[in-house]
Amino acid sequence: MASQRRHLAALISLVALAAACGCQTSERYQGHSHTVATWQGRTLRVALPDAVRVPGAHYAAVEALLARGYAIDLDEATADRGHIVAREPDASVLGGWRRVVVRTRLTPSDVGMSLSLEPVGDEVVARAILDDVLRRLGL
Repeated sequence: MASQRRHLAALISLVALAAACGCQTSERYQGHSHTVATWQGRTLRVALPDAVRVPGAHYAAVEALLARGYAIDLDEATADRGHIVAREPDASVLGGWRRVVVRTRLTPSDVGMSLSLEPVGDEVVARAILDDVLRRLGL
């Protein structure tokens, strides 16, 4: 019981820290096609080039996550939207709680993708996953 309380206290502290630091925006080029990805809060967002369709981007993300050892808990895709929830392969305190949520959607101007790391964001991990996705898309 005391162990669970310590784990919960650690989680609450990390979430509070992430909320306090989550206001900065960071834009960087990703992949060989110099796609611009924007990090804010705990989410990385990218507008994919015109040639990419939702199902292609969605399944490239599934493949990238599986290759990194993530367990896929949710995998839903249509021609217009995709949603993936994957658990991180980590045995740390947050191992059972850390997950990546990838959403892909068709907008009037492009195919947008967002990668959120929960409960605490990690820009480096999100960008590494996106690099894997872009490589699989040939970008």
